Amino acid sequence: LRSAEPGEGLGDLLLRHGHHRLERGDMTYEVVRRLFRGLDSLPSPSRLIDLGCGYGRIGFYGALLANLPYWGIEIIPERLTEARRVKAHLGLEGVEFARGDALTCQWPEGDCFAIMNSFFPSQLPALAERLKKLSRQRPLVIASISTSNHFFETQAWLREIRLGGGSPGPSRVRFFTSNDSESVSRFSESQSGLSPTASMG
Repeated sequence: LRSAEPGEGLGDLLLRHGHHRLERGDMTYEVVRRLFRGLDSLPSPSRLIDLGCGYGRIGFYGALLANLPYWGIEIIPERLTEARRVKAHLGLEGVEFARGDALTCQWPEGDCFAIMNSFFPSQLPALAERLKKLSRQRPLVIASISTSNHFFETQAWLREIRLGGGSPGPSRVRFFTSNDSESVSRFSESQSGLSPTASMG
């Protein structure tokens, strides 16, 4: 993958695209590997939806090693152009990209959402509300790192799926699902089962 906006700083991007978390390079491939190691311990998702996908490396990794259908949403068009170039070069099927504000645009059908440090803390309540409404329609999994971990663990409608292992700290990938009985039943056979979020005591 190559940088698609070499002449632009963060300030330029904010002027073009508004109040969004737009930094590049804050997620390593080791984090991507942790994400897929965790997903491998869970029932196979129908599609992984990456909200704020950047250059799409989560999708490429998943397509090449896990054959996992993927949909990435990104607001910066240059990043999407590069992601689509790489997809075509690799001849990948089941990897799709769309441009849009991940908070407000239409999401495709899917049951696993990657929230990989692509939102400001102030944006997370609106994101959680959309996910909460969706969870009433079907069981879903939220994969999260960094500040979004701290937010999701306070949400009473969520439970963390405890998988064990993983490094501590902000780069730890954590997995959450809703508290409804169908989700609890679906994920109760995961490696270490379900645990309540911190807010539930």
